[in-house]
Amino acid sequence: GAGPSGPDGPPRRKSRTGLIIGAVVAGLVVVGAGIGALAATNDSGGDPQNPAAAPPPPTPQSSHRPKRSHTPSRTPSRRPTPKKTVRANPYKPQRLCGSGYRVIDTHALGEARTYLLYDAKAGTNCVVTMVSRSSGKVFLTASLVVKGGDRESRSGAFPFYAGPIRLPARGKCVMWGGASKSAKWTSGWSHCGK
Repeated sequence: GAGPSGPDGPPRRKSRTGLIIGAVVAGLVVVGAGIGALAATNDSGGDPQNPAAAPPPPTPQSSHRPKRSHTPSRTPSRRPTPKKTVRANPYKPQRLCGSGYRVIDTHALGEARTYLLYDAKAGTNCVVTMVSRSSGKVFLTASLVVKGGDRESRSGAFPFYAGPIRLPARGKCVMWGGASKSAKWTSGWSHCGK
């Protein structure tokens, strides 16, 4: 009974054929991996004569799915920006212009205010632009023009004030003003004779 043409014959041939095909495929995978490793060694400047210097060929299992990293990914740490301390302005216009000056006019400039002061004894005007509080330097301008006389302006980044600007103006009209980062203003000729 049980010859090559029997019921067990063809299945044996098929299983042998499957084994042979499987062995050939496995051999090709190993040869292909070896050639890939050799090519990678030559590309990376490795020694083709020393196969131990070459990285090991990838296993078929790792080529089917990516490796999962068990270390948590690191995102660059951002240091929190330190909050700037907001400080109240310790200065008063009279203190900046000097003793003898009194405020005769003001004008709001957004977060800032421009002051015009006058010293009756000296016959001198003074202009200061100030912020009431600050967390650093802010853009400010103070300007003063005396009709038929001098003119002066100070602009820049200051912590609390721009100025003071003092000019003699007894019996003369003045044009005064200032600016902040959000507003700019200049008076017409005014305070004549003060």
